[in-house]
Amino acid sequence: GLSTAVVLSECSKLDNSTIQIIDKVLPPGNQASALSSGLVYYPALLSEKHGRSTIERFKQLSTNSEETGVVITPSVILRRTDEGGVITKPADFTAETLTKLQELDPSFRKATTEELKGAPNGMFGPQPVIAMPTYLQYLKNKLDSHKRVSFEQANISSLQEVFQKTNASVIINAAGIGAGTLTGESVTSLSSHMMLLKHTGKTLARSYYDETNPSGNTYYFPRQDGCILGGTDTTAIGNNVDDTVITNILARVDLMLPELSLKDAQIERTWVGSRPIRASGVRLEVEETNEGPVVHNYGHGLGITTSWTSAETAVELVIKRLNYFSSLEDSSLKRPFEGAGDGEDDQSPKKRRRIQSTDKNVEE
Repeated sequence: GLSTAVVLSECSKLDNSTIQIIDKVLPPGNQASALSSGLVYYPALLSEKHGRSTIERFKQLSTNSEETGVVITPSVILRRTDEGGVITKPADFTAETLTKLQELDPSFRKATTEELKGAPNGMFGPQPVIAMPTYLQYLKNKLDSHKRVSFEQANISSLQEVFQKTNASVIINAAGIGAGTLTGESVTSLSSHMMLLKHTGKTLARSYYDETNPSGNTYYFPRQDGCILGGTDTTAIGNNVDDTVITNILARVDLMLPELSLKDAQIERTWVGSRPIRASGVRLEVEETNEGPVVHNYGHGLGITTSWTSAETAVELVIKRLNYFSSLEDSSLKRPFEGAGDGEDDQSPKKRRRIQSTDKNVEE
């Protein structure tokens, strides 16, 4: 939601619009985003429409890491197979994948034997690791600096209530797990146990992500505010920490990275994070309701990784619905840290229309 608001505020064609952000907990509160591990998973961006601009945005944010919390970190991502030779998760690390990533950053390469930690396959490359509370506060401050952006803390039970409350021309539904309540759809949560360790002399300057570990999802992410260890992937909704799970995570990370000597680790905090997912996939489209148009932007399941690419697409849909541009591909939409074409304002009257998908299939 915050990423979408930032992109809205950056779009020159919307300079005369006001942006109101409504949330039951204002950032950087205890939202799902604040509890995220903070890894941006570059392979997942290769198929995204705005994947390249997303990567560039994170690189730019990392140049001011103290304020943004974004640090580009050397990362090792491991892949394992079971006894039958079947990859237990999607095979990200094909030669084609590596080639595409090397086009974005030449430093991507296959992981060395030492880096593999016994896994059969893996890749090494720079990826952002984000201290989420710092990052969310940065986005909040950035939006607070715009006079036409406002925040309101409120509990919302329906989209109709938002239209009545705000008299908005367009609503963007980026409510995450709350989108299920607003739409009546099934939105569940992929939950993961995590812990924050204080920085000590025994830390690594690189991330390790072993999602296909047969004993459970295992990762180590050195962030600006400490080291994140995790995790689990379950669809159970809840935030109660299981101490046995935390002990097992410590044991798995210790086995993967014995050089950390985690027996004496100082655990600062434990929690259960969540990533809202939608059974039928991401919903990124315009719905015409009796009260007005709603741009849905939820169900991603990839947390911070797809935040900017989905934000850009959502704003394109808003602009298309408001009839500013005749095409979703209009280059006048300001891209992250790139100049926007001036162009001439489209003065044609506003029309109601149904946009059925995010990219090509537009029915007017």
